[in-house]
Amino acid sequence: MDLIPDRWRANRLGVQEDLPRWNPKHIFAAPDSPNVEHALTEVKNRSRRLSRDYRDQISILDLDHLVLGIREYESCVSLLQRVSSYAELCYGLHDQQAETLALLTRCDEAWAELATELSFFEQEIAALDKPDNAAFREYEHFVRKVRATSLQQPSGPAGEVLTRLAPTGIDGWQRLAQQLLGRLRVEIDGATQGIGALLPTLYDPDRSVRASIHAAITQALQGELDLRATALSMIAADGEARANLGAPDWLTSRYALDQVDATEVDTLLAVADECLPVMHDYYALKRDVLGQGELTDYDRYAPLFPNVDPGPISWSEATTLVIDSFASIDAIFGAAARSVLAGNCIDAEPRPNKQRKASTRAIPGSPACISLNYTGRLRDVFTLAHEMGHALHLRFAAEQPFFAATPPPVTGETVALFCEAVVAHELMSRNDRVELQAIYLARWLEDQLVAIGRHSALHAFEVGIRSSVRDCGFLTPDHINQVWLDTQRQVYGPAVTFTAGYAIWWSYLSELFIQPGSNYSYIYGQLSALTLLEGFKRDPESFGPRFLDLLRAGDSKPPADLLAATGVRTRHPSCLRQSVEALRTRLTQLHTLVAEAATIPPPPAL
Repeated sequence: MDLIPDRWRANRLGVQEDLPRWNPKHIFAAPDSPNVEHALTEVKNRSRRLSRDYRDQISILDLDHLVLGIREYESCVSLLQRVSSYAELCYGLHDQQAETLALLTRCDEAWAELATELSFFEQEIAALDKPDNAAFREYEHFVRKVRATSLQQPSGPAGEVLTRLAPTGIDGWQRLAQQLLGRLRVEIDGATQGIGALLPTLYDPDRSVRASIHAAITQALQGELDLRATALSMIAADGEARANLGAPDWLTSRYALDQVDATEVDTLLAVADECLPVMHDYYALKRDVLGQGELTDYDRYAPLFPNVDPGPISWSEATTLVIDSFASIDAIFGAAARSVLAGNCIDAEPRPNKQRKASTRAIPGSPACISLNYTGRLRDVFTLAHEMGHALHLRFAAEQPFFAATPPPVTGETVALFCEAVVAHELMSRNDRVELQAIYLARWLEDQLVAIGRHSALHAFEVGIRSSVRDCGFLTPDHINQVWLDTQRQVYGPAVTFTAGYAIWWSYLSELFIQPGSNYSYIYGQLSALTLLEGFKRDPESFGPRFLDLLRAGDSKPPADLLAATGVRTRHPSCLRQSVEALRTRLTQLHTLVAEAATIPPPPAL
């Protein structure tokens, strides 16, 4: 039986359009090319020169020579980042061959060597007795971060040992997890496909299709489940072992990356908990509208009105919508969006071996690359807007030096989710048909609730796993499954019924393995984005310049300070609670649209 209807196959083809495919050869010719080798050799040579010229000298340098040294250090790090970004792009977009895997391993080793060779540099900067960070000019915030994080890192031989063990410790387990996740294949109709190609069918209006694909994915996840459980358990155990030796624990290091503190995150999580009743009510509404008796985990993403087909959205329609929406924020922002779309910076074509999750990667010296699988669905349009927000943020932030050009994840997600919201708002304003209004609003509201609620549950899951590792040591799949189900039930509430196979659906989520502790950044981003949207709606004329200032600032100040200039006060619960009220208002609006749609007679049968 063909489980994927022809109409879905047509949507997957981008409505018979040629979708853009990004070619990384303008960065390097191939993973094993001479210019890659030259770059890695140059990184090694530069790091040795830096060590020779600056070790034990930083405290006696005048300010001008110290800033020059920071620039040389920056150029060394940015060159290695260019090679690493290229390798990750090759792997994620299409190439999991031996040459790419070898380059990824070499990059891990090069980062470890660089950290060992140049560990003195930031340590000596942190030890400087300089009363004014502003004296470092464009590196003011970099120096501030170095001073803050230096207090968390073990120094001396212990620090060097932990750095040298990283490739065979957490980095090695994470690389293994990437390979295990990359090997996941689902058998459908006698052929195999990656999970990423099949997950969009969980949005299909046909329940039998959703159930069949869900069962096939569950069966695929059974394979090598014990290995993925081992990788997750060892990643957590490695973090705990490092913390016991004086390194920051998994959340403290993440807080440093995001430049937030524990109190700020606790506030976010508390406000996220206040959103859960809205999420529970939303799924209860969806269960009642679908009229299926129960709403299972494979029904969560079903369209609100399965019998109303809004039709696929072509790539050209989606890109026009994004450009117009971004231009409504500011003409400069719209023009920049048009430039990205015309500049060979996007890979939108779904294909085997391409990563499931959409992403945007910064490449020093080149435009950021967007990767997504465009199938013509409404969710894909929102994903395009989200990733375009990341790409434009990186483009404007590139006006800063490299050390201030990559926004921390919490700021990046705020911008991307705000851009997604503006596109959703624009799309709904262009349609006056009640059923379509309800479909668009439900999709957008659900995505907002998922960004908050689902990531709150994932954060709780990670906390539970770390706690279990401390208490029990090595974790079995059954133990991990139970932690997963306990945290998922809290977020979805009584309206959603979990199937037996759902217990192992944690095991395909790459962020749990590759970016532990990152889930709260989506909560931060969504709550901040909702607040940002309300400010834009109140005063669109003055909003654009302030928003562009936020983008151009990159990582030149802490996120809370940058967002405060736009009216978003992340350290104040009362400000963030405006987002909870906005979600409640949209749920009320959705109830009204659903009631209106129920009074509309169905179209005549053909």
